Amino acid sequence: AGANGSLWRTDVRIYNPNTEAATVTLDYYKKKKTDGPHKSATLSVGGGGILALDDVMMAGFGLSSANGAIRVSSDTAVMTWSRTYDRTENGTFGQSVPAVSADFTLADQEQMIYTGLSNTGYRSNVGFFNLENEETTFLVILFPESGLNGISRFFTLGPNEMDQVSVVFNWMGVTDADGSYSLLMWLSSAVTIA
Repeated sequence: AGANGSLWRTDVRIYNPNTEAATVTLDYYKKKKTDGPHKSATLSVGGGGILALDDVMMAGFGLSSANGAIRVSSDTAVMTWSRTYDRTENGTFGQSVPAVSADFTLADQEQMIYTGLSNTGYRSNVGFFNLENEETTFLVILFPESGLNGISRFFTLGPNEMDQVSVVFNWMGVTDADGSYSLLMWLSSAVTIA
């Protein structure tokens, strides 16, 4: 369940471009839990095939209600996409989210920037997942298009912990922003918060 009576679901597609079958494991991590995967499912995807998991939380894990992250691992290279959406009487709305390889995640002292965020007529949420087995701290900075007077905030995740920030502008303390913003995330596991 989400804001304004929404009921979110996630469909997952896994494509195996290889000629041999792939053994794929899905590990579900509950939001704000650090005790390892809550549920796991191991599935097979035939060579050249696509595995379609509509409402993956029910199809893959037998859960009618869930909130968290899914880590996909495979014995051979596969491509994975997800679509998270709400159904309404006027159709669906949501977003498509491709899987991110562990090779492209932030390492210590690295940064990533997301641009084009707006607080006018849109709601921007941000999701975090700590792939490591130790606590990790991010520095998150929200910059207006002028690039001046960025607002910063530290954010800490426990080992293998997932969290989502809804309405990132409110979370950063910006309630009446107009224009375009950028969100910079800097990973620094060496930072401690008093």
